[in-house]
Amino acid sequence: MQLGILLVLLSFLSGLAAQAAEGLRIISDVDDTVKVTHVGHPEMILRGTLWLKLFSGMPGLYQELAPAELLFVSGSPRFLRKSIRRHLRNEGFPAFRIQTRDLFARPGIFEFKVARIARAISESEPSARFLLIGDDTERDPETYAEVMRRHPDRIAAVYIRKIRGRASLPGQLPFYTAMDIALREFDAGRLDLGGVLRVAQDLVSDRRPPEENLLPDFAACPPRGWLLEGVPVHSPVFFSALEVQELVDEVCRAREPLTLTSRASAATAPAL
Repeated sequence: MQLGILLVLLSFLSGLAAQAAEGLRIISDVDDTVKVTHVGHPEMILRGTLWLKLFSGMPGLYQELAPAELLFVSGSPRFLRKSIRRHLRNEGFPAFRIQTRDLFARPGIFEFKVARIARAISESEPSARFLLIGDDTERDPETYAEVMRRHPDRIAAVYIRKIRGRASLPGQLPFYTAMDIALREFDAGRLDLGGVLRVAQDLVSDRRPPEENLLPDFAACPPRGWLLEGVPVHSPVFFSALEVQELVDEVCRAREPLTLTSRASAATAPAL
């Protein structure tokens, strides 16, 4: 009896989430947003080009959000587009389009992204709303801020992955894992309970080293307890969020001895 009531409740909530998400589109960056690249480190960029490694949970998150359209807008050179498309498809992302740029094209990446994203929004039906998802390694925050300025009523949310730990721009939401976005979209009514739980399960069951795919060593660690802020203990997502937070905390704790050693070495180094 109780199981039947729970199933009916989940079905009802799923219906509400589907209605809220109707017409939702996602426009996403690739490097250091869904793909582990380490932009700014030439050797790692080359390695990331040859061997695609994705952040844990991102394909599943995009699947659960079930966008009416998924568009990747990347500053990667155009000759890599087929390779990137093939890898993203193989990793289970929902149907998508991808736009890249000429390697030596002018204007630069910022202008390219603003123009392509603004055009995609302008050419969509007026009822469509967009999630913009990027990272803080380059100029995604400024790019999305300009898009928000041009289309303030069309943007449902802006999510920026914290890699360098830059301060968030107004109206933009920081995230460290796919679970951050899942929880916020659940609160907004655009993702159902089952979707949140599946995203969490993707993260905690990923057999790849979490220090490589969940929170790579070049990515900023979140503040302690960040994921459970505003999540009451009685919430059906609390314990799933707790599992993910504990996994991230473990990765960050493993970094602390290295950080302390680096500081101690700097403190004892002779002055030149």
